[in-house]
Amino acid sequence: MNTNAEDLKNAASEGAEKAADKVENSWEKFEDKAEETWDKVEDKAEALWKQLQAKTGFSDEKINDLKQKASGRYEDMKAEVETWDDEAKEKWEELKGKAGGWWASIKDKFDGDDNKTA
Repeated sequence: MNTNAEDLKNAASEGAEKAADKVENSWEKFEDKAEETWDKVEDKAEALWKQLQAKTGFSDEKINDLKQKASGRYEDMKAEVETWDDEAKEKWEELKGKAGGWWASIKDKFDGDDNKTA
């Protein structure tokens, strides 16, 4: 009777190993499929980005130039604000807060959010 229990135990162990192997194999197939799908999405997004750039004339270099110019202007503006008196700085902070709310509201509209950002 002891051998039957051992046989059952061995069979269960083998079955568990086979199931674990199947799960691992399935997981590897899933990972491969997910990576393949992601690669296709990346390729499609890159192709669409290149089409948009061709239509608009905004190359990666032009976009980087615009970012650098905007960054330089921002730094100039920050330096200018530092020369202002306290009342002007306070007003500036108030306007920045309002503008942030406006931009959030505009973004919500484009995102399709029904809730208004305050």
